[in-house]
Amino acid sequence: MNLNQLETLITISKTMSFRKAGEMLNLTQPAVSAQIKSLEDEFKTVLIDRNQPVTLTDSGQVFLEHAEMILQTVEDLKQRLADLSQTPQGHIHLGTTTSIAIQILPRVLSYFQNQFPLIKTTIHSMTTSQIMQSVENGSIDIGITYLFDKHPALESSVLYYDTFELVVSPLHPLAKYGHVPIERLHEPPLIMLSPETAGRRFVDQIFKRCTLRRKS
Repeated sequence: MNLNQLETLITISKTMSFRKAGEMLNLTQPAVSAQIKSLEDEFKTVLIDRNQPVTLTDSGQVFLEHAEMILQTVEDLKQRLADLSQTPQGHIHLGTTTSIAIQILPRVLSYFQNQFPLIKTTIHSMTTSQIMQSVENGSIDIGITYLFDKHPALESSVLYYDTFELVVSPLHPLAKYGHVPIERLHEPPLIMLSPETAGRRFVDQIFKRCTLRRKS
């Protein structure tokens, strides 16, 4: 059985004539008869009553329903493959930290969804170390996190640059300064991110580089 045979049967059901079906399909009448005979031999049943006017048998009616579904399925498949070649589709698992997911990701995803509306995205909240490990073992496709040292097994690129700012009360002694040297942060108590976060590790690295020691 091939698709041309199914199309021939469908055309005969509409024209009720082997000759007219052949004209519509650019086939000779013997070629039309041969295609139908091949189907009947393969399925061991009579599909068409060849008396005039030509009609489908009960078996032919059942066969016609399935033939139409098969051809429609093929057309749907062709369309999906055509769409796939033109518009990317799929499902991306993205890992990121909670702070990035809240502050940065909505803008990034909004732009991404506008560009690729058929791609679904699932967000996984995790620490930087978990993100690195998950990307490496393939449990997530992409990670967005603060990156201080490049991982040799992963490819990375800069998505954006972030800043850290010191925030104090207007009554705090440091509020009178427009610029605060880092040395002045040796004594005042600071509220910072938890030690396992990338942002905290970055601040700790800066303090260590400037020979400042802070208590956790």
